[in-house]
Amino acid sequence: MSNPVQIWWRDDDAGYRSERLDRLLELVRRTGRPLALAVIPARLEPEVTAAILACDDVVVLQHGWDHADHAADDRKQVELGGTLGGEACRDRLARGKALLEHAFGERFLPVLVPPWNRIEAPCLATLEALGFVAVSTFARDTSAIEFGLAQVNTHVDLIDWQGGRRMKPLSDLLAEVDRLLADPALGTLGLMSHHLDMTQADLDVLEQLFQYLDSLERCRWASLVPLFEPQRKAADATPRRGS
Repeated sequence: MSNPVQIWWRDDDAGYRSERLDRLLELVRRTGRPLALAVIPARLEPEVTAAILACDDVVVLQHGWDHADHAADDRKQVELGGTLGGEACRDRLARGKALLEHAFGERFLPVLVPPWNRIEAPCLATLEALGFVAVSTFARDTSAIEFGLAQVNTHVDLIDWQGGRRMKPLSDLLAEVDRLLADPALGTLGLMSHHLDMTQADLDVLEQLFQYLDSLERCRWASLVPLFEPQRKAADATPRRGS
């Protein structure tokens, strides 16, 4: 018998005020779907803080510090790693966390979303002492668990980055969802959007995806605040690197 599946939704790269962010928040209000919004602390504008706080179904996660690339040579883009050492990473994340806590209070969850879904071990090693309880990246990555953190990932990327940074067709998204749901052990299914790369038509497609998920008896929308807590217990029971 298949397990129930908790659906959750994360959107990345918030900070600057834009019509696309306004449309995203309007979708949240209209549909009532809870959104975990990954905010870049160094880019956060006061108007954005007010807009987020005015939208009841949004919680805030931390999206690095400034979304700058520190990759060495020609390697894949990474903010939290590369030429940025553990101490510098810790200082930037601490500054960003304090800023988001001040701006959003209880609406901020101590969850790190690494830009480009990448974070290297020297930076991971700093997170628990800073008060983070979880990391959210993509797909099967479990690297945070050995550092005493929960890992709550997204699994369906709405954007085709190789195909012109465009929204994937609804048929492709439904096929991805069905493929993942074919795993009877699946417990959580995360959707990942990027509002800055999405038009109103793209948000309409996303709403159709929501409706499809609503039609599936196995799927339930997760409450975002407790989403990370059950997995925290599993992380606590996992031997940590160096222990």
